[in-house]
Amino acid sequence: MSLALTKWQGICFRKLDMRLFPFVLALLALPVCALAADPARIAIIDTAWDTRPFLGQLRAGGVQVIGRYYARCEQANLPEKRFAFTTEAADILAAGMGILSIYQYRSSSKYKFDGQRLNGQGKIVNLPDENCLPSATGRSAVAEARLDVRAAIAQAQRVGQPRGSAIYFGVDFNFSRTDTATKTKMLTYFKTLRKALKPAGYRLGAYGDGDALTVLRAAGLIDYAWLMASPAFPGSSAFHRTGYWSLFQTQVDPHWFAGGGPCGRGGLPIDVNVQNPALGVAAGFWRRNGAFTLTSERILTIFNARRFVCNGDARLTNPVSGTICRQGRRVKAPQTIKFLRPVRVGRIKGKQIEVDLNEDGVFDGWTRADNLSRHFGDKADYLFSRTQRRNTRCR
Repeated sequence: MSLALTKWQGICFRKLDMRLFPFVLALLALPVCALAADPARIAIIDTAWDTRPFLGQLRAGGVQVIGRYYARCEQANLPEKRFAFTTEAADILAAGMGILSIYQYRSSSKYKFDGQRLNGQGKIVNLPDENCLPSATGRSAVAEARLDVRAAIAQAQRVGQPRGSAIYFGVDFNFSRTDTATKTKMLTYFKTLRKALKPAGYRLGAYGDGDALTVLRAAGLIDYAWLMASPAFPGSSAFHRTGYWSLFQTQVDPHWFAGGGPCGRGGLPIDVNVQNPALGVAAGFWRRNGAFTLTSERILTIFNARRFVCNGDARLTNPVSGTICRQGRRVKAPQTIKFLRPVRVGRIKGKQIEVDLNEDGVFDGWTRADNLSRHFGDKADYLFSRTQRRNTRCR
């Protein structure tokens, strides 16, 4: 029996006790575990925007951890991304919530490891120098990592991030381990990060697709793995099934707290995340005097309330409304639910189960329970053919 299988098999129990294993296989046939409504709401978010105007609403909605960003230079299109130069960290902590520290600076393409990026016209340009001034050349993966880790440590210390907590660095693009040149540069980059972070007292996490996290974990370079939402990126489903991820990003860019109703103007664009109950409560979050952790019960309840759509022709029935909110705007409620979409599940009536499609806390309608995976550790491989997806049924 594989380690990946044993990791997922006690998850509907209050504690992960593998002595209960003989009873688990039968229980996995059940569509959901018993849930309390409020604790099943998302507890971990990340955002590139200032959360201070929304801290009261976030806390009231059950959020306990907020992920915010370090970066060595400002980005004009994301003026609020860097939070280390405001009072935001202190305000988050004063509100009783923990912080997930993330470092991302122009990490959305493989050219990052050459000290370069793609501009809006698809042209490769050099990243700024250590003073955020234009650079005439790119730089090596070692040199780029040194600039990044120096900024990350300085900003972490500025906001009072304690030793022993983590900083997650992004590999925010479609990475494939078959790209050996990029793989070598990525490994060099993370080796340089780790060498600098260790004496500063910080642990190293990585955000990326399944292939990136598989390579970094196999090399022993990361303490925590955060799996990105993109289901079609290489190795993501396979890595999810191993159970070696600490965090999984389930939704990208829903807008919470928009004016004039759930889909009004403004609000806070966020991403939402689920923590892996099989790896304990530690994920590198922090508060002023040390680690910040969710309770094991809350982590497990949130995990157990999520499923993947594994039927390529899953239908939404009895919608609560003819429309749903998507990225801050009203769109027509789908008749079918996207393949491999993570959903929150609620009540069961016969063969039907209630689903929340966009993590806004409102159930959007119903679908057949057998359209969904047995549990949140069971994620199918992505299928690129639309015909294949339509003809696929859950295992």
